[in-house]
Amino acid sequence: MYLEHFGLGANPFSLSPKLDFLFKSGTYEESMAHLVYGLDNHEAIVLITGPVGIGKTMVLQSFLANLGPRFEFALIANTRVTANELLKLLLEDLGVEVPTDADKSDLLILFKDYLTEASREGKMVLVVVDEAQNLAPEVLKEIRMLTNLGQGETQPVQIILVGQPELDETINRPDLAQIRQRIRVNYKLGHLTRKETEEYIIHRLAVAGCSSNVFTSDAVDRIHQGSRGVPRMVNTLAGEALLSAFVAGHEMVQPGDIEEDQDLGFHTEPVPEEVPTPPSPQEPDLESAPSHQMEGPQIQNSQEQESSFLMPPTPPEKALPDSRRNGLGKKVWAWGFGALVVAILGVLFFMGSLDGLVATRIPDREIETTVIQPQVEPPVEIPESTPVETEAPVEVAAPVMEDGFYLHIYSFKTTERAEAFVRDWDHRQYDILSRTNDIQGVAWHRIYLGPFPTRDKAFLEALRMQKDGIIDYYEVTTLPTGQGF
Repeated sequence: MYLEHFGLGANPFSLSPKLDFLFKSGTYEESMAHLVYGLDNHEAIVLITGPVGIGKTMVLQSFLANLGPRFEFALIANTRVTANELLKLLLEDLGVEVPTDADKSDLLILFKDYLTEASREGKMVLVVVDEAQNLAPEVLKEIRMLTNLGQGETQPVQIILVGQPELDETINRPDLAQIRQRIRVNYKLGHLTRKETEEYIIHRLAVAGCSSNVFTSDAVDRIHQGSRGVPRMVNTLAGEALLSAFVAGHEMVQPGDIEEDQDLGFHTEPVPEEVPTPPSPQEPDLESAPSHQMEGPQIQNSQEQESSFLMPPTPPEKALPDSRRNGLGKKVWAWGFGALVVAILGVLFFMGSLDGLVATRIPDREIETTVIQPQVEPPVEIPESTPVETEAPVEVAAPVMEDGFYLHIYSFKTTERAEAFVRDWDHRQYDILSRTNDIQGVAWHRIYLGPFPTRDKAFLEALRMQKDGIIDYYEVTTLPTGQGF
């Protein structure tokens, strides 16, 4: 058998989703961050979309498996249903007995009573809908109505919609504007990169018991090209390749062992460079939090804490680096000017003329979001050659804030994704900048637009861009001064 030939104890490329084989790619981490952010911030509806075979179900299984005891959830996978049928499925999955002759009003009363009881017990209720692209517009409207149940400031029920890209098209219908406005976290799962494809294959081989990589580099290239980085296609091509290599008597999988089966969707053209598309605003991380729409995620605030919703907690995603000006000319001018300033400050420092200045400049710090809570930086270290008066310690000044207000629209875990997003941003009315935040030891790269002269102006512009489909998520914030790309 070919499994024994390659030292495997199980099929490493089975098409059924198994958490034992879970590979935490960059896009997986970002999707989890968005989900956690949505929970932590009590957002009404979280939307996760991606093409067939991209790993949506695996993400969902991993997320639900790590929910803490504070959550009760209903998982609905049968989505070709009416509004009443969906309510019945929801209640039955929550363990609520439903009378056979119950009408819509009876079902809503039962669900509201369940929410009230869960609230008394200090629990939150999640309604998770997989394959949500099959939901009819009338059913989506009913789901939106569920978020109106309950009283108080805390959202009584939170909805997670997971589906294929067609779901985005449905949500953008004019008659579904109300549900669209409730979606503050919107993430699109991306494909595996070439590097991630190789790591994915090695990971699954290791879990299945193989102690070494049996795929040559050229074979991985071919699998990545043929699969376009879609995990399900990677599994199909890699599994078939193992069998072909065994039949041919190869000790390692060669490029020739991977057949160009068009029925499987094999791609023969070169893989285009993957560049994140400018999304509707967002930023979350399941290792800590998403936002309205992140291609990512949005982090919930500057002093990130472990999510009380997940057991064990997942680390947050990276927030974006500092500011980057639009256009090559501005970048060159800014970098040149910055280098000149640094050189002048260096000369002044060694001349002993910087004593008064070091107390007013603040290094990089976490970005504040909803509430401004300036953080005091540790005292600046002064070289031993500089005399220091021990009787009067140097005081560190409060954070220096950038003028105006900014829109936080996206978050990434890698610098490359953040740089690509900034580079490809088409809407140049405002400067786009990026900042890096350290959240629970993980660097998140956040994207900002601005500055806006007033908070109201920032909100109005965000609503306009959201209506035009330029952004999905946004958060109005102020920024400390700092350096970025």
